[in-house]
Amino acid sequence: MSIADLRRKMYLGYLFHPERSSTYDKTGLEVQGGVCWALAGPAAATEADLQSHLVTWDERGYKIGLLIKKGQRIERLAYARVGDGEVVLRPDPSLVSDLHKTLGTPAGAEWVGFVFSAGRRKYTLLERNIVRFEVTLRITPAEPGPQLVPVVSRHLDGTFEQSYMPGLWVLPRAGA
Repeated sequence: MSIADLRRKMYLGYLFHPERSSTYDKTGLEVQGGVCWALAGPAAATEADLQSHLVTWDERGYKIGLLIKKGQRIERLAYARVGDGEVVLRPDPSLVSDLHKTLGTPAGAEWVGFVFSAGRRKYTLLERNIVRFEVTLRITPAEPGPQLVPVVSRHLDGTFEQSYMPGLWVLPRAGA
């Protein structure tokens, strides 16, 4: 892929950064952190373009697939909401077949899917084309050490087979 091809793409990169973690209900892990997106093209031409794109992004909706260990559950996945409260993502088991068909499922793992509920996500502009969203994840049972969780995201309209943004969340051990 050329530099020109990269510049035409809307989303260049994705990063998860854990900031706080704690245990809950003896076996669960709550992680609070941020997800950062690097945008390009018309969406990031100016700060006003970026802000307009973020409104459209939330209106258009999005979905997320996470690859976790069999027997684990994601109890909560939520973004901070503009104003107060949270934008809670809703579990959507219908995404699992698309995730498996597109990416496969390793032994001992399983895909879980979540879709955007409603509302505007609160964001911070880190640089002209980099936006950060606050996110909270609750998973049970927690691993005793760090856990790697592959993540794929995309807009609601369309399938993961058509396109997705890959990422990797490194969940810390509780209290780290």
